[in-house]
Amino acid sequence: MQIQNIISAIVAIIANVAMTYFAITAWFELRRMKRKLTGMERAMSVVTTIAMGEHVKSNFDQLNEMKATFLRLVEKEQYKEAEELKNAIAKMELSAEYALKHFKDICGDNCEVIVKKVKGHIDEEE
Repeated sequence: MQIQNIISAIVAIIANVAMTYFAITAWFELRRMKRKLTGMERAMSVVTTIAMGEHVKSNFDQLNEMKATFLRLVEKEQYKEAEELKNAIAKMELSAEYALKHFKDICGDNCEVIVKKVKGHIDEEE
C-alpha cells in the first residue's frame, strides 16, 4: 500500500510539472501570436486602404477621361454623342463622390484625400 501511494505521488508530481510546462509554453506562444496578429491587422489595414484608394482614384481618373472626351466631342461638334456622354458623366460623378465619401468614412484617419479635376466646363452648351 505504501509503494502504491509513493508511485501515485510521483505520477501526480510528473503530471503537475508537465501541465505547468505546457501552460507556460502555451502562454508564451499565445503572447507571441497576439503580437504577430496585431502586426498582421495593421498590415491588412494598410493594404485595404491602398486597394480602396486605388479604386477611388481609378474612378476619378475615368471621370476625368470622360470629361476630356466630352470636351473633344464638343470641339468636333458631335453634340448627340456629347449629350449622351454628359448623362453618363453625371451618373459617374455621383458614383465617384459616393465611393469617395465611403472611402473617407472608412480610411480617413489613415490618409489624406486630394481630388483634382480636369479643366473645362461641361455645363456649357454650344
